[in-house]
Amino acid sequence: MKQLNTLFLLVILFGCNTNSTLENLENSKISVDYPAGWNTVKEDDLGDKGYYIELEKLSVPGTKLIIGILEDVVLEELLSSVQLSLESKLNYENANLTLKKATNWNTDEEENILQSFYFDQLGESFHGLIYCYKANEKSIAIIKQEAFADRYLNAPEFNIM
Repeated sequence: MKQLNTLFLLVILFGCNTNSTLENLENSKISVDYPAGWNTVKEDDLGDKGYYIELEKLSVPGTKLIIGILEDVVLEELLSSVQLSLESKLNYENANLTLKKATNWNTDEEENILQSFYFDQLGESFHGLIYCYKANEKSIAIIKQEAFADRYLNAPEFNIM
């Protein structure tokens, strides 16, 4: 069931485009369909504590999808951890990270948080979204970041909601 929830959200994130070839990564923790031309940059199985995967678009370095599945934690703490990680990495690179106000990203009664962010890296401007939600007694963080230049060119493949 946890695979199904994560897979469902990823289909929404990437959108449906019949012209795109999909690749699949599947193991005991996660099943991810993603467009061809993306690569697994990092993958960590944290045992009972969770799972982490980072996918990056080959043609636009910095356009990424990051998924973290953790044991059940308070979502505000999960968001804070993601924020600190982004700030640490991007402050080191003088990327001018801007975090917008966090909100709920749907109207269901489920716990969830959405926060957008912006930064500059290697002369490119990026936009990102952090989704934190709970499913099957797990806390899930999905971080999607994309170059502004890539945002509209590949909207069918990397379209959110």
